[in-house]
Amino acid sequence: MRFPRLVLPVIGFALLAWQLTSPAAAPARAQAIVPDNMVDFAFDPAQLVVPAGTTVVWTNVAPTPHTVAGTSGVGAGAAVLWTSPIMMTGETYSFTFSAPGTYPIICTLHPDMIGTVVVQ
Repeated sequence: MRFPRLVLPVIGFALLAWQLTSPAAAPARAQAIVPDNMVDFAFDPAQLVVPAGTTVVWTNVAPTPHTVAGTSGVGAGAAVLWTSPIMMTGETYSFTFSAPGTYPIICTLHPDMIGTVVVQ
């Protein structure tokens, strides 16, 4: 089917005008990324408060190897729920917290090195 030369530009203009005036889908919510460092034998900061969906990135800035592990609590009876590999100086590990709650964290190599991530 052949269209006269003026019809195609008019159709193109109409489509462009429709795209500019039609409601756009809501943009996806950007995922937050929050840094936390391992300094000497401590998480810095020791407590993070973040919204649900946040990815926390731990960086080992200490000369000592460390891990970060999510636990069911603090103390001898706490179970490890997830853990990073051993991180040498400069290495990172990230974990996304999707559900609200309070999440204790620990270095499995240094059990006195504890912290908390509070997800709202």
